[in-house]
Amino acid sequence: MHSGVATNRDHINGTLNLNVRLHRSGTKFPGAFPRLSCPQPIGCYSLNESRQFQDYASNVSYLNLPHRTEFPLDLNAGIERVQRKGEAAHKYKDIHDFCRYICNHQQELSRPSTDQKKGPNLSYDFVTFRGILRQIMCTPYERRKDYRLMATRLNGTIYLAKVETEADRLERESMTKQQLDMCSWGFKFEQYCTTEDPKKLPDTTSPVNEAKEFDCVFHLTLNGLQVLFAAEMDGIKSNAT
Repeated sequence: MHSGVATNRDHINGTLNLNVRLHRSGTKFPGAFPRLSCPQPIGCYSLNESRQFQDYASNVSYLNLPHRTEFPLDLNAGIERVQRKGEAAHKYKDIHDFCRYICNHQQELSRPSTDQKKGPNLSYDFVTFRGILRQIMCTPYERRKDYRLMATRLNGTIYLAKVETEADRLERESMTKQQLDMCSWGFKFEQYCTTEDPKKLPDTTSPVNEAKEFDCVFHLTLNGLQVLFAAEMDGIKSNAT
């Protein structure tokens, strides 16, 4: 799916171009707000420092905010030792990892069925990511760049994954050291604010590893549609703190 101007090539090769310029920002929406349930967490998984899938909360971090006397925070501290994420093993690694979680938990995620179908027979209409849901909802207001999604239907469930556009690839490959360092500031800020042990202070002396990841799996209902989605979590609040 692209956000952009519609052309006469709509629906060719599975591409749908949306003319977002037809949207009038600020006008009153005439329809009713869709019924949307509160997302409920049902599971989690991690990616280790080598971006390998782990079916447990190995990389969970707990919120532990710095005291006001510690400000300002030095986001450049140890930046020369940062371990960057690097390129994915393949371009669909995010949905691939999510599908590994689904395969490991088919029993609790599948609907009762007597059909001998190949692959999981999930109780969900859509499987995707929080970032994709946000991107779809923001489409009417996006003016700067296109995006592309891949939709795959299996046993009645539609799997939505992001596909890198040519513009995204060029932007990624042309990033300067300064731009990479600016991206690393966010990870360093996380290190100041989270800890692996809720009873201990954050360790801000170790090199920042941008490859580690912790994802929670949620489900929600949107106008009767069942949605299963994963979301990367920087940290969670512990009852022990």
